[in-house]
Amino acid sequence: MKLITLSLTLMFSYIINAQTTYVPDDNFEQRLIDLGLDDVLDNYVLTANISSVSNLDIQYRSISDATGLEDFSSLSGFNCDNNQISSLSFHENVNLNFFICQYNPIAELDLTQHTALFEFSCTNTHITTIDLSQNTNLRYLYCSGTPVVELDLTNNSNLLEVYASNSNFQYVDLRNNNNTEIGQINFTNNPNLPYIYVDDCNYSTANWTLIDSTTIFIEEEGDTECEPLGINDINLDLNISVYPNPVSDFLFITNNGINIESIAIINVSGKRVKRMTNDFSKIDFNQLSEGIYFVYIVTDRGELYKKIIRH
Repeated sequence: MKLITLSLTLMFSYIINAQTTYVPDDNFEQRLIDLGLDDVLDNYVLTANISSVSNLDIQYRSISDATGLEDFSSLSGFNCDNNQISSLSFHENVNLNFFICQYNPIAELDLTQHTALFEFSCTNTHITTIDLSQNTNLRYLYCSGTPVVELDLTNNSNLLEVYASNSNFQYVDLRNNNNTEIGQINFTNNPNLPYIYVDDCNYSTANWTLIDSTTIFIEEEGDTECEPLGINDINLDLNISVYPNPVSDFLFITNNGINIESIAIINVSGKRVKRMTNDFSKIDFNQLSEGIYFVYIVTDRGELYKKIIRH
């Protein structure tokens, strides 16, 4: 009887210790073999070999199926950059702090449980919605080249960098009560983004230059205070054009019959750096340094500001 009991104990112990995880993607399993976590390409890996892995790098491996990832129960850092992965399922106990999934056809991600997330990149993915409200420790966010429409970062008070260029953003809220800690943002080539909500529009205008000329910083809905003067006369705005923007040497102005009385060029600090009282068709920018300026145009129908980038 003792022999039978011992045999059963050893058998169950073997079964437990030999528990395997299904890994159907050969490229994924081969990467695990390369990392010393598996030894035979047979679609299975010992679960015990992967359950304690804290960091996993499988980038540039032509992987299309990440099945098996759900058994990496100790994972904190994961990089699957440049694969063909369309979906990811993590172990329920995993709380990532470093997560790179850029250049994959991933369409959906749930990051709400990953409250320790420090750096996240989903650049050039298919993600259309993203909820970062629970990721209050997030420092670095890279989401350029995504079809995401809205980006709410109001709960992310530890942000240091945000790169979101070449995207489809239409609404961005950066009012996290700590904008002065954000060293760099990039929202260039977002043609459908009229405003970025910020803590202090004057600070943002002076320090964050990587936005489109058609995008302005505001603090509250309906505000135009990041421009020295709000535009009240839509027809006036439509009838006066300034180009090219950005400008490198000369800025040209067309008025379509509107009588211009004077023009001033104002820098982001509010200082007037140039003023014209005649010959309003062309303005010389050659002597001005690179940066953001406002063209203040006074007409017989009202006043108008145009935001210009000198490069």
